[in-house]
Amino acid sequence: MAGHRDSPLPGRESSPLGGRVEGQEPPGLDAAGQPESWRVVWHYSAKRFAHDNTTLTAQENKAKAVIDGEKTARRPRFVKGSADHLSLDEASLKRARATAGLKGYVTNMTSKRMNAAEVVSSYRSLCTWSSHGE
Repeated sequence: MAGHRDSPLPGRESSPLGGRVEGQEPPGLDAAGQPESWRVVWHYSAKRFAHDNTTLTAQENKAKAVIDGEKTARRPRFVKGSADHLSLDEASLKRARATAGLKGYVTNMTSKRMNAAEVVSSYRSLCTWSSHGE
C-alpha cells in the first residue's frame, strides 16, 4: 500500500518529523516571507517500511552491542553519552521508527498546479531517466 501526504514547510503544519529541522531551508529562498513557495510531499511505501525497519533493527542491535561492550566500533547511530557511560538514544530510535517507510519530495510546485501523486511520479521518472545516463 502506498500513500501520499502533502504538507507545507515541515513544522508549519503537521509533519511526520514532528517539527522543523535546522538546515532544511532551500537555497536562496525566504520561506518565512513566502510560505507557499515550496512544500514537501510525503510518500509511504510498505516495501520501504520493511527495508527501513530491518535497517533500524540492525542499527539498534549494533548500538546495544557497543553499549554492552560486546563490540568496539566508532560510535554507531542511536548511542549517546560519554565513553565511560554509553546508553541507547531511545528518543532518536523512536523518531526514526515513526518515519519508517516515508520519503519526502521537496517541490516548488503548488498543489493547484501539481497534486501529490504527480510530484512523486515526476521525481520517480526523473530518477529513472537519469539512471540510464541519457
